[in-house]
Amino acid sequence: MEAALCRAGEVQRALEVLLDRETGVSNTVSQHLEGAQPWMDKLILRLSQIDETEHYLSYLKWIARIEELSDTIQQHIMTSNVWEAASGLVAMAELDIQLQDSSCGHLLSFIRDTVRFWHKILKDKLTR
Repeated sequence: MEAALCRAGEVQRALEVLLDRETGVSNTVSQHLEGAQPWMDKLILRLSQIDETEHYLSYLKWIARIEELSDTIQQHIMTSNVWEAASGLVAMAELDIQLQDSSCGHLLSFIRDTVRFWHKILKDKLTR
């Protein structure tokens, strides 16, 4: 019985040492996290800025694609290749369909106005 009590005392002291070490580690981790918080805030801000920049880049890529198709249609009209111009208009209309669920109202207006513009020109060219 005495040996068991002695062993229990040793276990209790070892447990107290472990608890003290756990408290020290916990305090160190908490201090580290507090010190890292400004870095995390800056990182979150940078990630937000990167995300916003990616949205702008995507927006500009859509505009560039619309402009590219518009230039192609114009070139085909100038060379009297109406069928190729019509193919370009179809590709532009497909872009309009892809953008249908977009929340970018100005982009939607831009592509729809551009499709209407080229549609009218091609329609006039074909009626002549």
